Amino acid sequence: AKQLEAVGVTLDLVHNEWFMYLDRVRGGGYDLARGGWIGDYLDPRTFLAMFRTDDPDNQTGWSSARYDALLQLADDPAGLANAPTRWAKLYEDAVDGTRLRDALKDVRAAGNARLKRRALSELRMALLYEAEVLLIEGAPIIPLYQYRGNGLLRPGVTGFHPNVLSHHPIRELRRN
Repeated sequence: AKQLEAVGVTLDLVHNEWFMYLDRVRGGGYDLARGGWIGDYLDPRTFLAMFRTDDPDNQTGWSSARYDALLQLADDPAGLANAPTRWAKLYEDAVDGTRLRDALKDVRAAGNARLKRRALSELRMALLYEAEVLLIEGAPIIPLYQYRGNGLLRPGVTGFHPNVLSHHPIRELRRN
């Protein structure tokens, strides 16, 4: 183990082989560990779901009934729209309760199916926003780094679409 002191905190750096590291983290045998995640689809839920109380990817031990409820509602925003009084306390305690109440009003006021789908989508995003605030304020995580990639694209090449996983199927590329 190597000692590192920075910002008034003394750390013992321990290097493990990958499988030993995974076992240690899964078992909670750490005070501070590196973690990483690459979203497999373009939606906040791909990152938020891993901190649900019973999610196997939640290796922090953090648990919040309110967070779990927000994610459950985001999975079915129509359930909230159909029974708002059941969830009234949740959105009264929300960081931005006005955002949730307005989104709920928009669902009720939607005049046709297309407007209702859009309003439900906005309600879902408002719920995920609330969950994200809870996660950042309460979970024992320190987001430090965001993956990124650089690339050059020749003018006249089409079919290149950046995505979360950084997959770029060559069969979609075209040269004009």
